[in-house]
Amino acid sequence: MDTESEVHGITEELKPAPYGGIEVMLPLVDGIKFTVNDTQVTPKALGALITILPGDIHHHVKLTGDSPAFVFISAGFDIKRGVKTDNSQFMVPGFANIKRVTELK
Repeated sequence: MDTESEVHGITEELKPAPYGGIEVMLPLVDGIKFTVNDTQVTPKALGALITILPGDIHHHVKLTGDSPAFVFISAGFDIKRGVKTDNSQFMVPGFANIKRVTELK
């Protein structure tokens, strides 16, 4: 299943807002591809933390249909339901130098 691109911490006009929308994701099964802005990663189960900041365009998709895409998601900082969007419709505001994928060893 593809969750489709979405973004948190924005106004109705799809402009960055200075609040809310931080998520930390941990894949619980293999074969899930995460996309955060222009970064793509397919970590092993329990192999990486994926950080989503306000304004990040993100989604994840299970690459095979043999099992669900189980992902543990911890969310906070006034997070609201994400707005589905298209990558070409949104510019990411000022977080480009912060690492989004932390490999676990």
